[in-house]
Amino acid sequence: MENNNLKNILDGISAETQKEADAIKAEADHEIECMRKKFEDKRKKIVDEKKSEFNRDGELIKREMITREKLRLKKQLLNKKRDLVETVFDEIMERLSRFEKKDLQVPMEKLLVETVTAKNEIIRPAVDGSPVDAGFIKRLNKKYGWKLKLGETHPDIKGGFVIEGENYETVVDWDNIKIHIKENYEDRIAKELFGAE
Repeated sequence: MENNNLKNILDGISAETQKEADAIKAEADHEIECMRKKFEDKRKKIVDEKKSEFNRDGELIKREMITREKLRLKKQLLNKKRDLVETVFDEIMERLSRFEKKDLQVPMEKLLVETVTAKNEIIRPAVDGSPVDAGFIKRLNKKYGWKLKLGETHPDIKGGFVIEGENYETVVDWDNIKIHIKENYEDRIAKELFGAE
């Protein structure tokens, strides 16, 4: 009987111990599951944040590349437009160089009106077909009340004329005429070529 009692006591202790061990194991399993869930949630949050950062960075890089390409294309288009406007001005100058003397008198008069300052300068026309001659100067003097004189020598310039004042000399050759035309008509020509782009 004593053996039985001892056995019962040992069985009781063993059952108690097993019960406590099961409770500890269940608690440990529960804590492990909670930790695993927290770890998984944290891992998922980090992955989502990194994905979001990656997507945001990717979007930024994509936008930057698109912007860079748009700028490159705009620059290329502007260069093409500038080249086209330049071609138009070259064509204008080519056509002007083929005008008869009488047809160039109006543009030359406008240039003289803009460049004459003292109203008594000497005008020396270029050799190559300039419309500026004694009759032209006489007509302008009468029209504007000037006292311009026609120079006896001709400058070595392409088209146009040289205005000689008391202390200065102004060259109005084809290059200057082109600049003048460009300054006065570039916006208009660009609008006609390209509209309101």
